Amino acid sequence: MAKKDEHNVNGSGRVKFRYADTDRYFDLDVDGIKNEAGVVDGLKSIANALAGRTLATTAPKPALVAKSNPGGVVVLSATPTEAEVQNADERGAENDIVETDTTNGNGVPKLRKKYAPKAPTFLSALDLSKATFALQDFVATKNTTEMMDKYTVVATWFKEQMGLEEITADHIFTVFRVMSWQIPDDPVQPLRDLKSKKQFFDKGESVGGYKITFLGTNYVSKMGSKQ
Repeated sequence: MAKKDEHNVNGSGRVKFRYADTDRYFDLDVDGIKNEAGVVDGLKSIANALAGRTLATTAPKPALVAKSNPGGVVVLSATPTEAEVQNADERGAENDIVETDTTNGNGVPKLRKKYAPKAPTFLSALDLSKATFALQDFVATKNTTEMMDKYTVVATWFKEQMGLEEITADHIFTVFRVMSWQIPDDPVQPLRDLKSKKQFFDKGESVGGYKITFLGTNYVSKMGSKQ
């Protein structure tokens, strides 16, 4: 319980005050001061406020959240107050507070990155009619239904019939549109898998480019139609 041991202000301009409880100790003893501009009265008010103050229990530490600045550096700060959130909304900073993942075992927040695949582009300037073997006819002889088989067949057709050694996800997307096939949400992922898991593709020279290997073309040559 809080205890006030002594509190008096005499005419000589002296303030003596002691306050103690289970959480803190405060001892004020000021002598020989002049009561200019209410100095003594001010100290007296402070002492009275401390004596009658109700001490709150220790508040829990605020949770840490990750924030990203314009430079891309992630820093840690306390959970934002309602005023801070309102200020962020007013200035349009919806991305100030980002998701964190604290499952790394040491309690340090770790930024969870989310991959957003780039939308493919339809190559309207690509003239598929120049092929020596029409796309639809070539696909019909292979009778392919699996997604990764379709990618391999398309790449083989581009290489053998169009003379394109290197293709991108845009080439795949263009053929898929022509054939009315459903393109994956991430059109590059099958190319990655065919490169790493089956070695049907190698990385090309251009950004996002892939080259089909002899393993891929040999695989396609062994495909047959139902007819």
